[in-house]
Parts: sequence; structure tokens; C-alpha cells
Amino acid sequence: MERRRDVECHRPYQGTQPPPRSLLPTDTESSYQNLIKLSNGEYIALERLESTYRSCNVVGNLCLVANSDVRAPIAVVFPHEVNLRAALGETGSGKELSEICASKQARDLVLWEMNKVRSMLEVTGDMPN
Repeated sequence: MERRRDVECHRPYQGTQPPPRSLLPTDTESSYQNLIKLSNGEYIALERLESTYRSCNVVGNLCLVANSDVRAPIAVVFPHEVNLRAALGETGSGKELSEICASKQARDLVLWEMNKVRSMLEVTGDMPN
């Protein structure tokens, strides 16, 4: 199969020129792709919120889900197991992570820690229960 060399790039690029003789393309569309408009008319940047909440010590990883029908984004959180066990005092227990995550105490702790990080970094709005 032969490659076509006459294919054009259809994405708009805007160039900036930092040092002499070098051109760094900047994708103008990508800066708008991560903005989501919520049902109350507020625009949020999911990448910014994800990076903010990932800095929480009991959060290992998370994924934010939002669309225009909801009031606030929904966070699917995978906890940092070692830090969560230490915070709950479950370090030596033989419980599985799924058992610990099912407890109300663990969910309240993760929510409290995420809201604490949010308030320290001045992100508006609370994570809903």
C-alpha cells in the first residue's frame, strides 16, 4: 500500500515563534475541547479539575464525567491504597480494597480530602455527595 503525500492537514494551527528560526504549532481547537458547559451555564475545564483533585493524597487516579444535563461533574475515583489505609488506620488489616472503599467512613474521608484540596487551590464549587 502506497502512502499519499498530497494529503492536507485539515486542523487549524496557529503558529508562535519563541526562539529564532523555530516555529511551534499551537492547536487552537484543543484549548476549547476540554471545556464543558453544565446545565447552570457554567463552563468547566475537566483537565484542570482532574489535575487539582489528583493532588489529593488519598486519590490515586480519577476520571471526571460531565455533560450539559448535569449540575456538577461526577468523579470516578480510584483511591491511593497505601495512603487510604494509613488515613483510616487499616494498615495491618487483611481487608480488600473493595471492602474498605464500600465503607461510609472511607467515602467520607475521600470526599473531605478532595474538598480540602479544592479549597486550598481556590477551585469554586463543592464535589456533590
